[in-house]
Amino acid sequence: MHSGNVGRDREALREAMVGVVAEHGWPGTSVGRVAHGAGLDPARFYDCYRSLEECYGAVYDRMLVRVVRTAKRAVASRELTVGLDAWERQLDAILGGVLAFFALEPALARTCLVEVHAVGPVGRRRRDAALGAFASYLEGMRLTHGAPLPPLAAEMIALGTAELIRSRVARGETDDLPELLAELRLLWQTTVERHAPPAVAPAA
Repeated sequence: MHSGNVGRDREALREAMVGVVAEHGWPGTSVGRVAHGAGLDPARFYDCYRSLEECYGAVYDRMLVRVVRTAKRAVASRELTVGLDAWERQLDAILGGVLAFFALEPALARTCLVEVHAVGPVGRRRRDAALGAFASYLEGMRLTHGAPLPPLAAEMIALGTAELIRSRVARGETDDLPELLAELRLLWQTTVERHAPPAVAPAA
């Protein structure tokens, strides 16, 4: 192994990966370009990662850590109350924070939200796991506030939210992501209403 700080070089390669994928797309991403962007010899790449896919996976995992931290901070900034209105406010806080995060990180947004499909199994597995975790979180959060959310409704909200954000980023509208919150709110409300259990008629 070459001399040098592996942790530092891995971080440099992750940062370079974001820039290269955002600029050239996954098909145009190469070890040479990523290593050059990190200021490293291409041979050094393989001291840090076994493949481009492994490096991309590390980028995606790090993105998720930052997004979750952003969402938690957004929720913590709101007054904690219980009830269905509180559930919507909490969801507003989460997605508002996430939209603002990606608006400030356009290269990361394109790399992780748009190009993820082109990466192959590594990208698909991570995306599917992230969406599954988000759907499960929605179910638990809704139940905490007094009403169950059917798994299908939670999945539809998670998928719809991800696709709306992805499409805006793909069109180069990352700066405008915070303005998407109203559309997302309508998506959540209509999905929940569509899957709400039928009202029970009062006894005669």
